[in-house]
Amino acid sequence: MHSCDLLECVCVPGRGKPVAPTCDGVTVLIQLQPSFLQSFLSCVRSRRARIIRSFLQPFPHHRWQVPPWGVNAYYSVSDHAVVFPAGLLQPPFFHPGYPRAVNFGAAGSIMAHEMLHILYQLCEYSGPLGVFPGGCPACDTRSLQGALLCLERHYASFPLPKGISFNGSRTFLENAADTGGLAIALQAYNKRLLWYRGETTLPHLDLSPRQLFFRSYAQELFPAMSSA
Repeated sequence: MHSCDLLECVCVPGRGKPVAPTCDGVTVLIQLQPSFLQSFLSCVRSRRARIIRSFLQPFPHHRWQVPPWGVNAYYSVSDHAVVFPAGLLQPPFFHPGYPRAVNFGAAGSIMAHEMLHILYQLCEYSGPLGVFPGGCPACDTRSLQGALLCLERHYASFPLPKGISFNGSRTFLENAADTGGLAIALQAYNKRLLWYRGETTLPHLDLSPRQLFFRSYAQELFPAMSSA
């Protein structure tokens, strides 16, 4: 939700002069009414007017697709940018006081996942109309496509419960980003251990740092799965 949407939806009923906050340089008129319903309808009309005015204005070069407190990182093709919301750099994904295994396993794997999407997009759009109009002679795209095909077959080989079908061709880029993100995060974590000896663990958990890394990754990837 855009910050202006939040601004216009927070209306307090009451009598008095119209409230005219400024959002994106445009004055947004909100008429406070005696009842909550009337004030809410004023907010709706104001928001609708702002949306209509936005059609007549140039499209902003960059606009957040998630609020700052969100945890859904994403790669924007149009902006060619990877966005990590502030919510991702908060517990339980990341904290300076956490063991490095937790930070790399949770937040680190998410960051690597999104950065891999850049590579896949560059390979997909290489060509006359792509990111690399002249192609990318130094890029071994054939080997990459072969590895992705191997990964697609690997996921397709998993046994599924009866009555459930799986089309790996629709999800294989996400599957590749999951697998590659985990590998990159683990590689970065191991390299970090070479620079800074000694690793802490979490109390009351009989897990080694390496086990803690994979546990953090699994909990980030499947937070709603039960132990059954």
